[in-house]
Amino acid sequence: MEHDGTHERRRQSGVAVISLRRTWLTQRLHLSGVSFRHIVPQLGPRLLPDFRPPLLLDAAQMPLSMLVTILWELTRLRDMTPTLVLIPADMLGLARLVTLPLAVNVLLADTVSATSLASWLRMAPQFGRRIRETPPAWVDIEPVQVGSLPDCALDVLHALAPYGVPAPADITVAAAQAGMSRRLFCYQLAALRSITGVSPARRYRPPALAAAICTALTAPIAYTQHVVRA
Repeated sequence: MEHDGTHERRRQSGVAVISLRRTWLTQRLHLSGVSFRHIVPQLGPRLLPDFRPPLLLDAAQMPLSMLVTILWELTRLRDMTPTLVLIPADMLGLARLVTLPLAVNVLLADTVSATSLASWLRMAPQFGRRIRETPPAWVDIEPVQVGSLPDCALDVLHALAPYGVPAPADITVAAAQAGMSRRLFCYQLAALRSITGVSPARRYRPPALAAAICTALTAPIAYTQHVVRA
């Protein structure tokens, strides 16, 4: 049976917000005039508590393993969760990671005006799941051609370093947690290392390997291809 807190979170209206800059973002959201409530990720087998969509995810200052786990869990939710992501305008490398889930519809600079933020948040409940080939909307950020990553990228990264639970001891355990054969997991992992330039010759423990890939993946435009101007 679900706890009363779960039912309460599902009944609450407004935009669900996850941010490590709670005071700063609360001030911005009050200026926007949009109803919202903060939700707190939980340590344990499941990081995201039950909540009523849409979701505003602030990626700034968030540990990359935590961000990966939240994004991975978004792909596992039974119901489509329209998601908007705030990123610093000078950290466009994060776009390569946060656009992996098709639930992410909009990327906004964290300097976006209160009026613009309010407009997008009010539209969010109408968003549907993105088609894989369709990029999200970019708001107050120059759209960047982020290239392609293996479809299983989030599965691999999350299996290597799940946030809030013990990390796998080795690649075999990580593959099992990802629901893949070791051979398939290693193939996907090799593709990620090749794309991000993480040397296949260097040996890592699973969490360190995930950190190296995520750091390379989110580097400032290091692995993006070109800027697309409107």
